[in-house]
Amino acid sequence: GVIGNITGVIAHSGDGGNGSGLFMFSVEGQRSGAPSCNTANEGKDWAMSLESEAGRAMYALVLSAHAQGKRIYVTGTGHCDSWGDREQPEWISVGQ
Repeated sequence: GVIGNITGVIAHSGDGGNGSGLFMFSVEGQRSGAPSCNTANEGKDWAMSLESEAGRAMYALVLSAHAQGKRIYVTGTGHCDSWGDREQPEWISVGQ
């Protein structure tokens, strides 16, 4: 995982033109346990589909934490299913 401030958030219309919609975000800090597929920003970039309730909840949490300048802790699934070089978050904790 990684702990730190969010340094950027991107909303995207979808991977490969499928229109599913996703969001990507970056977190500063020391990354541990990044899978080999997560090569963006030394494994500190993340991507999640907005198709699921979990994805929409994480998006809201990331935006809220970013707006308030709060640090987050992110742990990943080990897979880069939503975007090829960014890991999908498993859970996100705010205010660490």
